[in-house]
Amino acid sequence: MTMTSRERITAAMELKIPDKAPMCPRIDPKWLENAGPEWAARFLRATDCAVYYDLLSDAALFFGQEAAERLHAETAGNLRHETLDTPKGRLTRLIHIETDMMDWAEKHFFETPDDVEKALSIPYAPPQIDLAGYWKWDARVGDDGIVMAHLADALCCPGLWFAPEQYVIQACVESTELVLKLMERVNRSILDAAGYCLDNGVRYFMQSGAELASQTMIGPEWCDRFVVPFDRPVAELVRARGGYTWCHCHGKIAGICEKLAGMGIHVLSPCEKPPQGNIALA
Repeated sequence: MTMTSRERITAAMELKIPDKAPMCPRIDPKWLENAGPEWAARFLRATDCAVYYDLLSDAALFFGQEAAERLHAETAGNLRHETLDTPKGRLTRLIHIETDMMDWAEKHFFETPDDVEKALSIPYAPPQIDLAGYWKWDARVGDDGIVMAHLADALCCPGLWFAPEQYVIQACVESTELVLKLMERVNRSILDAAGYCLDNGVRYFMQSGAELASQTMIGPEWCDRFVVPFDRPVAELVRARGGYTWCHCHGKIAGICEKLAGMGIHVLSPCEKPPQGNIALA
């Protein structure tokens, strides 16, 4: 029988045989908005799309509601100046806002290990999540695909809050125990966010961040310390509650793909061929 796109994707996630192979691009709402209503509608009809929706700012997802209330931003042109006031001092970040691609940071919140301690000093309260935007997109996509609640994983905090040139050496290698302490705190908030979403009917999730421990960045052995202990409880929670997890991981993943699959995820994407990756279709 002919399946809807949502049925087709879900059947594949459950390792069942769909009516045909899903043609399932992963996109975000910004892409669909930029495409315009006509092309967006054609795209939704012609593909089995997976739309990912950001539920929270990274500060709120990583450190909870108190951090969300302490975060202040001022925008001038395409620059957003952010300040995060903590009990141990202020953190600042400068973001370039892009209309056609992902925003990016020129200055990051973390510049030294002391800045990590500032973030850890923020009192914790579970993040407050407004799902209205998620359900709006879920209604728009309907049976033409799935809409995934995007939960960046714990490794995204040091990975994105330190500058790229500092992340591996200054953070992961020189301050390993501090980074693990940071990620334990962050994962508490991520698990609370996932639980709230599941309680309120969300069933499709996307995790991102494992690529920061792929062979492209650091050796595969780091995956056992920085990814699996934190991402697996999230994936297991989602699976136990009848949900589905899409693990987003660019790069050279041949050395870690079995570790990621073992966490209980349903989808691993993308599996890239050389030179960007080291996975062949076979």
